[in-house]
Amino acid sequence: SAEVARGLRMLLLDGVCSQVMLVLCGGAFLTAYALLMGASNKLIGLLFAIPWAAQMLQLPSTLLVDRIGLRKALVVAHAAASRVALLAMAAVPWLVPAPHRLIVLVASLSFFWGVGAVGGCGFNPWVRDLVPERVRGRYLAKRLAAAVAAGAIVSVLGGVGVDAYKVRVTPEIGAYSILLVVAAAVGFLGVEFLSRTPEPRMKARAESGLRASLARPVRDPNFRRLLFFLGTWYFSANLA
Repeated sequence: SAEVARGLRMLLLDGVCSQVMLVLCGGAFLTAYALLMGASNKLIGLLFAIPWAAQMLQLPSTLLVDRIGLRKALVVAHAAASRVALLAMAAVPWLVPAPHRLIVLVASLSFFWGVGAVGGCGFNPWVRDLVPERVRGRYLAKRLAAAVAAGAIVSVLGGVGVDAYKVRVTPEIGAYSILLVVAAAVGFLGVEFLSRTPEPRMKARAESGLRASLARPVRDPNFRRLLFFLGTWYFSANLA
């Protein structure tokens, strides 16, 4: 239908915006930003552990999705709130006294990922119901490819921009604040695309507690194998 087609376009654009945002507010840029504020190796490790630890909030958030049922409202509201944290991160070197800058940076990043994880719990079932099953694999691959390509280009442009900024302006840390502001702006644009994406009616199902909901998929042998593979894969990839 026309509504589904529009929704697929909006999801694609949101995927690109989200990837660009994550590139600009994480990875090498976040590391350099924290180092310029005097971060230790331990704190750099903490910064990169936060996104993974925050995903644990998706477990209790499943109950929130089931009880509210408004997946789109949940995702859009939490996504918009999380983007505000990027603006707080950008302001740290300019508004926060030096002894407290890293504390505020960690707190802001924790808020960004924590709030995003709570809202993100409703995203996957929303996409599952919106994207027709016959094209789901092909569409999600296309969305991922577009997002990764955009992220790669922005990563290079961001590095070039930081080098150009250092030559002309001091202090250097201002370049990373600008990247965070751009990340927030692109993130809010992605929220706008999400707000234009239709949400199919959530299918009613029998109520069950959190423990029962989490135990059900783990009883599936193939799902347990998948969990083991993903656990070892992400551990190895992030350790490297």
